[in-house]
Amino acid sequence: MTRQSPTTQNSGRTQSAPTQTRNYHHVYISPHFDDVPLSCGGQISAQTEAGERVLVVTVCSQIPLVGLKRTPFAAAMERDWQTSSGNNTTDTYLARQAEEEHALQRLGAQRQWLDYLDAIYRRADYDSDITLFGAVIKEDIAETLPQLQSNLAAIVMQNPDATFYFPLAVGNHVDHQLANLAGRVLAAQGYRVLFYEDFPYAGNGEALEQRLAQIPLKLHPALTDIHATLDDKIAAIATYTSQLGILFGGEAAMRDQVRSYAMLIAQGEGLAERYWQPISAEC
Repeated sequence: MTRQSPTTQNSGRTQSAPTQTRNYHHVYISPHFDDVPLSCGGQISAQTEAGERVLVVTVCSQIPLVGLKRTPFAAAMERDWQTSSGNNTTDTYLARQAEEEHALQRLGAQRQWLDYLDAIYRRADYDSDITLFGAVIKEDIAETLPQLQSNLAAIVMQNPDATFYFPLAVGNHVDHQLANLAGRVLAAQGYRVLFYEDFPYAGNGEALEQRLAQIPLKLHPALTDIHATLDDKIAAIATYTSQLGILFGGEAAMRDQVRSYAMLIAQGEGLAERYWQPISAEC
């Protein structure tokens, strides 16, 4: 398919500059700190070891100010994070930024941060697990999604020949869904787009199958052998010390779950990550 120029709009948002800004071979879109290393760390390590340039773009990287109005749900989540990390909220986000940088350095990738708040701070409607992992509200579709598309269009124009990786949004977190929608638009415009399985959500029962059934695209699975780079992936994930307890129950459990899922995907043929390629441009 002939690629169309991505639509750009003036969103007024800023982007933190990476070491390089163009000519990447691979661009990964991460809704939050840790999403891409959790899901794609093995492949990224293999790509950078092969001399390919990799950029990770984190969407929700804005630090919520202390004076920002919080819903009871957001406040409760913050208390959980504080308990896990031992820091106050601002320090926790600063720590997560540092964790992200260390993880990407471990994988050999560069980074770019977009100036978006997490959903629980961005919209008061996301006030429970049901709404946070439910339908994206109309205000986000009308306002946040076009802004995100504008930011991504600028990156695409600088890297038109790159492969772009977006989350499948397994588990239906609304920030992951927004990123997925933006990826489907790029795929329809003819750019090379692959979707990654959101880990650890993808390891929860039938969550992957349920999400694939929701997406109006024909997707073809492709496996990436990560036997040689699984340890790099695990080491990168281990840098997210503020999240290991919440996501896995600790580092040892994380190592077991990451390895087990890589073995499950490989179906007895080693260790793998799985990516999904659109074979239809319909959104």
